[in-house]
Amino acid sequence: MEILEHIFPPKVIKDILAIPIRICPSDDKLVWNANKFGRFSIKSAYHLISNYFDENDRAKASSSRIGSWAKLPKTAWKRIWSSFTLPKIKHFLWKACAHGIASRQDLAFRQILVDGGCRKCGNTVESVEHISLVCPLCKGNMVWVLPWFKSS
Repeated sequence: MEILEHIFPPKVIKDILAIPIRICPSDDKLVWNANKFGRFSIKSAYHLISNYFDENDRAKASSSRIGSWAKLPKTAWKRIWSSFTLPKIKHFLWKACAHGIASRQDLAFRQILVDGGCRKCGNTVESVEHISLVCPLCKGNMVWVLPWFKSS
């Protein structure tokens, strides 16, 4: 006990003493939980690591935002894709509606360290809507989209 007091703080000593000791001592054995037989294999290690990274990627994927693009009615998507305009404008509109344009708000949502405000006008939020429709200093740049966005 004295040795523990010289090495560890009191809380750690309490945790160490709380570890149950078996009444019937037996030999320890190595068990690999990633395999149903408890044995290590390269295959089971590969699956363990790849499943871990798959779960992390899904948790961080920006395209997995539920509702970001799904909130737009199907009629709006049909209007974008059937519009009589250049393919690059259709692509831009699709990306804008799916939050695929790097507005400062979307960058902040993806945990990229940026201030979420508009650098042009000083508004507190720079969203795709703000850039393309609201900002008095940016929306003039979007006028080129409107003449081509007509239904066919």
